Amino acid sequence: DEFVLDTPHLDAVIVGVVPGVSKTFYAKAWNPGDEPTAPDCYSVLGDKPAADAKSPVCDSCAACPNNVWGSKVTPQGTEVKLCSDSRRIAIVPADDPEKVYLMIIPAASRKHLTKYVKELSLRGFKPEFVRTRMTFDTQASFPLLQFGFAGCVAEDVFEDVVAKVGSSEVNDVLGLFPSPVQAPQIAAPAQPRVAAP
Repeated sequence: DEFVLDTPHLDAVIVGVVPGVSKTFYAKAWNPGDEPTAPDCYSVLGDKPAADAKSPVCDSCAACPNNVWGSKVTPQGTEVKLCSDSRRIAIVPADDPEKVYLMIIPAASRKHLTKYVKELSLRGFKPEFVRTRMTFDTQASFPLLQFGFAGCVAEDVFEDVVAKVGSSEVNDVLGLFPSPVQAPQIAAPAQPRVAAP
């Protein structure tokens, strides 16, 4: 489903992250007006094609010729990979954490996400304890996501958010069948109260 945000930002809570880098390959270049289609090949964990990939290219992502820098050259002359890297995260709206959504973070925005999570950790926060504000960098010539601290999760939804972390619902949204990692155990004490980043 598509809907238009009435604000230039989205406040959400990160409730799950796929470990490692996910990969996606489309044999045909995208053109404006094209209908959305499933990728020809993809990997959730970045190790091998998913079982339901339409046209797997190689048995292993590490050996795949589309996963090599220079296998594609952009119109600007930049060498990239035909199979694009991304991070898959599960989010819930900060004010209404009922439904879990998949958000795919493109390669160019991954470093912003990594930096943001690291800054939270240095201040004693876990991503599931805070509201994350997602915006676009208006100075960039392409869609570039930014992540920022927007306060602690409200007390009235805190328990609902914590219940999502490591749940089968989140793993399903992320494409982890079954979850390849032990679900994180999060105690549910009072919300941490430390200085905001």
